[in-house]
Amino acid sequence: AGASAAALPDSVSAKRIGALGELYVFTWLRQLVEGFGFDNWCSSCRGAHPEAPPPSADVDRWGCDFCFRDTAGLFCRDREVLLEVKTMRFQGDPAAVRATDFSCRLSSNELAVMREAGESDREYYVMLWVAVGDNLQCRVVAILLQPHLLIP
Repeated sequence: AGASAAALPDSVSAKRIGALGELYVFTWLRQLVEGFGFDNWCSSCRGAHPEAPPPSADVDRWGCDFCFRDTAGLFCRDREVLLEVKTMRFQGDPAAVRATDFSCRLSSNELAVMREAGESDREYYVMLWVAVGDNLQCRVVAILLQPHLLIP
């Protein structure tokens, strides 16, 4: 019998939940953004997809999980969107999760990239909060546009 998620070390479990959130967002963006593919997934979690090419060793240096040109205006027309996914595990149905239930940590690299994008005329930073509930159901809880403006 395999180990349950509760038996895994916290860092392994968190990495798996993070990869699931990114996989969910990848599938979502692939439907919404023309030409979106594995080249737009700039995170080590890309390896969670069975068809994805292996990520490069320094892939996490980007400070975001996805990067694409927003030609359709999904988030900000004609800018390079840097999109970070933060995923959190919840008991029950993720449809019941509210943004106030969510908490996450930012790396210093993510924060620096977020601030730089906020001051850029070419880039636009987006953070998605994804809840993972029972049966690994996923739901986007919040879409934060230029979230550096929320940090005092």
